[in-house]
Amino acid sequence: MRHGLEISCGGASVTVGDLVVLGELAERSGWDGVFLDPWLVLAAVAGRTERVRLAAMRAAVARGPLR
Repeated sequence: MRHGLEISCGGASVTVGDLVVLGELAERSGWDGVFLDPWLVLAAVAGRTERVRLAAMRAAVARGPLR
């Protein structure tokens, strides 16, 4: 069985450097995967930019199932 670690990207004090360090720590600790929420990362970038277009390459539809 493989196990993945979801790393929360939320909070004003989380930096990209923090996410990299957490990913490295997960790898050293034996985790098989690291998963980040693209919407939180995009929101963080949107808060610091004005005109650049933002998009996720892939996103889980399970957040809001289509009906």
